Amino acid sequence: MFFVHLLRDPLDAGGSLDAPQDVTLPNGATLNLHMVKPGKIETGMAPQVLEKFGQISECNSFIKYIIGDINDRVAVFGPGQGSEAIVKEEKEPTQEIANFASTQVGNGQALANHLTTSGVTSSDHNIALPNTYKNMGGKNARDNVLGINSGAKAGVGEGYVITQGSPMPDSVTIRSWLTGLDKKIAGSALNSAEIDMFKHKWGYHYAGIVAAVGDDAVSLENYNRGTQLSWAIDDLYNEKIQAVVELRNYLETLANKNKTIPSIPKLRNQWFRDLEAEINELGKKASAEQLAARDALNEVAKATKGMEIGASELWHFKMYGTGAGQSFHEQWEGSLDDPTTMRIRQSEASDLTKTRYVNQVESAIGMLYGEKVSPAAAYKLAEIAANDLPALRNATTRDIITTKVNSVETKVFELAVTAMHDWAVDAAALMGKKATIVPDAPNKPTQNSLKPYSDELTNLIQPWESKGWAIKKKSKQSLSDRRAQLAEFKRKIVAASLIVVG
Repeated sequence: MFFVHLLRDPLDAGGSLDAPQDVTLPNGATLNLHMVKPGKIETGMAPQVLEKFGQISECNSFIKYIIGDINDRVAVFGPGQGSEAIVKEEKEPTQEIANFASTQVGNGQALANHLTTSGVTSSDHNIALPNTYKNMGGKNARDNVLGINSGAKAGVGEGYVITQGSPMPDSVTIRSWLTGLDKKIAGSALNSAEIDMFKHKWGYHYAGIVAAVGDDAVSLENYNRGTQLSWAIDDLYNEKIQAVVELRNYLETLANKNKTIPSIPKLRNQWFRDLEAEINELGKKASAEQLAARDALNEVAKATKGMEIGASELWHFKMYGTGAGQSFHEQWEGSLDDPTTMRIRQSEASDLTKTRYVNQVESAIGMLYGEKVSPAAAYKLAEIAANDLPALRNATTRDIITTKVNSVETKVFELAVTAMHDWAVDAAALMGKKATIVPDAPNKPTQNSLKPYSDELTNLIQPWESKGWAIKKKSKQSLSDRRAQLAEFKRKIVAASLIVVG
């Protein structure tokens, strides 16, 4: 056990607790610790509450407020400071890492060099990891050498990502699904296909480390409770099928017609909602069986209305260590299929290789679209690379990068207006409106055309943000979440209009 001393701060969020002033004297004098919202400190400024923590529940968005999002996202291999290789968020190159681990020799530095020189930064997590890796002898020892899975150890300001390495289950026939459901309810053993039908698993999870004492570390993390909610709703539908004869009979009717149903709970929930809507559309043509089935499905929908929670407010601390079962990987591996864990951070390297320089400039331009860096920072990254060119001592490489830097200005403006347009389209979709309502992006944009286009889009979104309460949608998204998303789209659009190149 260890204690984390939180600094007292005028920005108390309420509540306090007493902890020993000296951890070696647990019954001695105490120190009153105030619970505060996480904050950040700007140079020369007082601590500021991170209001973003009241809006974000997605773990990969949340972690950016711990490890940052200006420089390249990299995986770190090996012990200590480790060796870096650029990786794409939510698409980390698990396949290439597994192949290297099982077929090549070398430590974490060799793995990082392999990923860098090969240019592999991503892979599909819906593909099973190679058996040569999963079944290799001495796998745990190999993982420890490379610094992955239970061998990954993130420091303060760094983080972890654990990803699945298995195919997502496809749709199945309603007949096979009902057979599997009967077996599940009865407690009978399921075959592998039936197990896939009822999986409650994550696809990935991120966590950032905010404190460490010796070999123990404290993370600050959040996750999307919407996924867990879909699991709970899935269970309610399953129970209703067993309880209401007419609903079961109607599903049997569909099964006899060789209809299919999704195996993923979230998609299956939508399938049931669509089924209810289809029966409603039949009106007087609906049979008594169909109407009874519809009513049963509607009861599930009503029961779920009170299940929403303020997911974005449920950020929490977790503890990880080096004892048996205490690593991040061991704590989370049961929540994913065929998982891989990596240590991640924002790049700190000062002596980037030739490939890293080229990739940095190339990706800096593209990163603007996803706002993984700010518009101005995208250009600044290219400037940094250009200023460091003499250190490369390679004329060919300098020529390549110089060409890319010279092309940044035009590409940044094009990406800026494209991104602004897409964010506005996303905002429109959030309000149930068609994409055609969004003004087209200007052709051949320049610095001077960014602000007028931004004004057009923000004027479009502003009424939606203030009148969002009037919009009704099928989704269970809360009003506060919708407003927060609209505000974020508007913020991005304004940020993109402020880019200054040169």
